[in-house]
Amino acid sequence: MSRLTSFTNRNTLLDNEERRTIVRNDVREIHHETVHYREAGNVYLRETGRCPRFRFPWWLWLLLALGLLALLGLTLGLGLGLGLKQTAPLQRCTRNNCAANSQCINNRCECDTGYYFDYGTQACTLYRQIGMSCTTSDTSQQCITNAYCSTNGVCICSSGYYLDLSSGNCLALLPRYTPCANDDQCQTPFVCKIFLCDCNQTSWYDSGTNTCKRLGLQNDPCSFTSQCISTANCSLVTCQCPSDHYFDDQSDECITKQFIGRTCTYSYQCISLANCTSVSPFSQQCECISSYYYNTTNGQCVPQLSYGTTCLSTYACLNNLICLAGSPTNFTCECLSNQYYLSSNSTCISIGTYNDSCNSLPLGRPCNTRVGLNCSLSSSTCQCSTTDYWNTNSSMCTALLFPGQNCSALTQCINASYCSSLTSICTCNTGYYYNSLSLGMCVPTQAYGTSCTSNYQCNTGIICYNGLCGCNTTVNYYNGSQCTSLVTINQYCLSSVYGPVCDQVNSALICYANNTCGCQTGYYWSGTKCLILIPVGYPCTSDTQCIANSSCSSLTCTCLSTYYYNTATATCSLLLAYAQSCSSTTQCQTGMICTAINSTLSECLCSSTMYFSASSCVSKVTYSQTCSVLIQCDDTLGLVNRVQSHPTV
Repeated sequence: MSRLTSFTNRNTLLDNEERRTIVRNDVREIHHETVHYREAGNVYLRETGRCPRFRFPWWLWLLLALGLLALLGLTLGLGLGLGLKQTAPLQRCTRNNCAANSQCINNRCECDTGYYFDYGTQACTLYRQIGMSCTTSDTSQQCITNAYCSTNGVCICSSGYYLDLSSGNCLALLPRYTPCANDDQCQTPFVCKIFLCDCNQTSWYDSGTNTCKRLGLQNDPCSFTSQCISTANCSLVTCQCPSDHYFDDQSDECITKQFIGRTCTYSYQCISLANCTSVSPFSQQCECISSYYYNTTNGQCVPQLSYGTTCLSTYACLNNLICLAGSPTNFTCECLSNQYYLSSNSTCISIGTYNDSCNSLPLGRPCNTRVGLNCSLSSSTCQCSTTDYWNTNSSMCTALLFPGQNCSALTQCINASYCSSLTSICTCNTGYYYNSLSLGMCVPTQAYGTSCTSNYQCNTGIICYNGLCGCNTTVNYYNGSQCTSLVTINQYCLSSVYGPVCDQVNSALICYANNTCGCQTGYYWSGTKCLILIPVGYPCTSDTQCIANSSCSSLTCTCLSTYYYNTATATCSLLLAYAQSCSSTTQCQTGMICTAINSTLSECLCSSTMYFSASSCVSKVTYSQTCSVLIQCDDTLGLVNRVQSHPTV
């Protein structure tokens, strides 16, 4: 048990061997065996047999804890405590206290790989991938490497790069002969062809300019065959299709030439020594040229076989030779039994056939009349009659084809006709028509005024009208070469036979001396034709419709004010002057009346209140008005003319 002793004297000195610790006004003394301390003015002594224990003050523990927290904050980069504030990107640093997603490199905070410095947020931000939105006004590199922010506000790969879908990165475009997956990965102008970047199928690579150039077509210049289109060869510095091909300018290809019997359009499409021949009006096919036949063994047109040559079929023999059996196993080109072989022209000569000479042999050479041939005196050759043509298919004379029948050559049609290349039908020549009823031939078309039954019988420009070649006179006139429309009101005309002629039938127009079409006297133009002028008293719509010296007043034809309607002549006559004979006052001028002079005569005179002066009736003066002669005074009032006139009252 400890024993405490209180000391009353506060200033008593402690033992020299004691250690002292003073905090504020308290003193703790520690000895190996005895502890003396003072508190509140008293000194206490505690004795113990245990070793003395050292105690830390509470504030020391607090300081130690704060130090540990500061060290932890520095380690974790949290910036807690003194001296641990984070450094912004692009700012100078001395230790790794940079902001998130950045680190201190060469004494400056740099954004980590895959991040960029956003000036708006002042922080390191993850790069935007291709297709993500971005801000064009931000000058910082927002998009991944080799990409930029387009004007549309979207990250896209830069020129010369493509988007690698597997990595999401923009990779450099691939050069020629580099493995690829699609065209977008190749440099311009290459495409991905068989998984390698190369020129497309229609071009070749020019190493000098590193460009792809169009493959040369037929006759285009070249240096190598690889510069020409497929199948073509570079021959004498130009691209040429092989001899068994032709160039098709529609597909720009070399196409294999057609064999014999195949359909064609042009001869160059056929194999060598063959032409494109019409076999019907609507069909053409390749056929070997004359003196050649188609050898099925080598697929070529070869020269026909001469006399005595081994053959397999007659079409292989030259001219009119036929393939005859000389023995059971040997066939040769021979002449028929009624023919002989003329070596000078390599042909079998017998009875003369078409175009054969018929007077070169002794006693003359007869023509084969069984096929319709006769010896022409003018040419000394076997010819068909003028009504036949030589049919090469049947080897006999055949009646000439009439217009409307199918044909294949000009010589097949009757005289004055031809085989139309468009329709392959016999057609009469221009200026001819087919007279099938009487002559059965093409005859000249008929001139103007010649009798006819159909329009096609007349010359061009005229028709068959009323049994004569001419014009429909109700709408046309003949101008000397063709029918022309009649001219109408106010148009130019001539009185000659060939006009221009006015439309007299439909419009009643005539040609006046001034060479202009107009209505004849007593007619007016209604807009389509001439009509008789409307007499006085009948309805009208315009002045031009009314007879002379009248006008359309209140929709009725009325004589003009200085005219009266003369029933005897049905015209508007000029009003009668003073003293002219009359039958009605309506015939007299204004102010006059038709006055009977005797039983047989009436004249236009002034009324009793008027007098005649200077070609008109003037009212008489009354009382006290000025007058010069007695006639001026109104005698009905008994007035007289005084010598001295009086002024008017």
